[in-house]
Amino acid sequence: MEKTITVTVRCFSLVSDALGKSAFELDLPHGATAKLVLEKVRERMPAELNALPIRIAVNQEYILGDAELQHQDEVALIPPVSGG
Repeated sequence: MEKTITVTVRCFSLVSDALGKSAFELDLPHGATAKLVLEKVRERMPAELNALPIRIAVNQEYILGDAELQHQDEVALIPPVSGG
């Protein structure tokens, strides 16, 4: 059994602006959850954005944060969207 997994993280709007990129790969321990991805991304963001509510989608489906990830999953972090 693999000890780590690699997921692709896709970011949008304020999250991608704060990170300076819209996608990157992240190595995680086997059994990691989507919530861990969000925690790791929040560590890289400015403190003022840490309270931003972010929806999580795995492989293009919205999920709860405690969903366990698999190797090569795509995790999308989607902040609130507004516009006119």
